[in-house]
Amino acid sequence: MSRNGQRSKKQSHSQDDQNVTQIGRLGRPGNIEAEKNVLGSILLKPDVCDDVALSVRSEDFSDEAHQTIFRHLLDLHDGGKRIDATILLEKLRTKGDLDAVGGAAAIAELISSVPHAAHASHYAHIIRDKAMLRSLIDASTDILRDAYDAFDEPRELLSQAEEKIFSILEQRSSAEAKPIQSVLEDVMVRMDARMKHEHALGGVETGFTDLDTLCGGLHNSELIILAARPSMGKTALAMNIAEHISINSHQPVLFVSLEMASLELADRLLCSAAQVNGHRLRNGTISQEDRRRLVQKSSEISSAPLYIDDTPGRTLTEIAAVARRLKRKQGLSIIVIDYLQLIEPDNPRDPRQEQVARIARRLKTMSRELDIPILCLAQL
Repeated sequence: MSRNGQRSKKQSHSQDDQNVTQIGRLGRPGNIEAEKNVLGSILLKPDVCDDVALSVRSEDFSDEAHQTIFRHLLDLHDGGKRIDATILLEKLRTKGDLDAVGGAAAIAELISSVPHAAHASHYAHIIRDKAMLRSLIDASTDILRDAYDAFDEPRELLSQAEEKIFSILEQRSSAEAKPIQSVLEDVMVRMDARMKHEHALGGVETGFTDLDTLCGGLHNSELIILAARPSMGKTALAMNIAEHISINSHQPVLFVSLEMASLELADRLLCSAAQVNGHRLRNGTISQEDRRRLVQKSSEISSAPLYIDDTPGRTLTEIAAVARRLKRKQGLSIIVIDYLQLIEPDNPRDPRQEQVARIARRLKTMSRELDIPILCLAQL
């Protein structure tokens, strides 16, 4: 490379670093007044401490002094001690943190600044939202820097980016414990649907009567692992289930094949539906009657909502993207993956056991996110 080319490349990389640095210099989201109001509310009305603790953590406060005060308030609350300004001041003084938070005047200001202590949960939600924005900025900055540096493959960078974003969602989930009344109402709705045979088994039927009777079908938000040693018929069984759901029940199925090509899977599906010997099809020794049945079944199956993704080396990020797009456009009742150990890990450098465990956890999360069952094959 010429000196001019090297100089141009260095200048470009330097400009990229400046762009990332410039973003980092922008003001970080925060609401100091909301933070003061939360802390003052707890001092005035300690009963609100539990509600606040469900929404925010100490690191969610943008001001370090407020982080310290909140930690001490939680310590007092968790220890079953009374909370008021005098007790808090003594604790801060004992721990050597009083001067760092602004002294007694700062504590007095917290109390005087509260418009209404009963609104503590509202103030806490503001703090949580600002903290989420800061986390998003941090994750986005890391993603930008990694993309500019480009030390890793683009697909690995995409996986890392998704993991950073989804970790924010998982950590900041605002879901609360459900009262049994709410859960029982859902049970009653499902019971009535079953009695009307809208969802006779409560789940997606596999087509295998004994299995459906035993398990009640494959249920939404469930991860089902079908494990066996090699060459025991896992793929054939999974294809039979996909065939029944898509062709007989007319429900959309995504079949992710990381081992077999789509043509090979279609051969199996067609032979199963037409009851034609698969070896004869592969060898080209089928009869005219076999051919007639295959053509007839091909015409019937072609309209089935069965979607096959046979892209080799798919990561879980890519599988999730395909599934989300399909569910958004066509609807989706189940995902079948063949098979677990062939899913590309996000970080190939991790120990294999840790890779598989992480993939299994993310599959379970994905089934809950999409609210559909995932049937995943696995080698023993």
